Amino acid sequence: MLLFSYLVEVSQYFKLVNLLGWGRSKFAAIIMGTSFSFIDLLTYTLGIAVVIIIEKVINHGQSAKR
Repeated sequence: MLLFSYLVEVSQYFKLVNLLGWGRSKFAAIIMGTSFSFIDLLTYTLGIAVVIIIEKVINHGQSAKR
């Protein structure tokens, strides 16, 4: 999932929608996005890190009960 998010952001950086000639398509603009943001990359990464940490805590707690 994180890789997909990065790919979307990179496509926004290179303005892939416009390069493919889809610049006037609202659907393409909604799906692919139109503006790159480094902050988005950071928040995606932090979000995945939080999920991994929560899963490890939950799984550790379950294995300790056995």
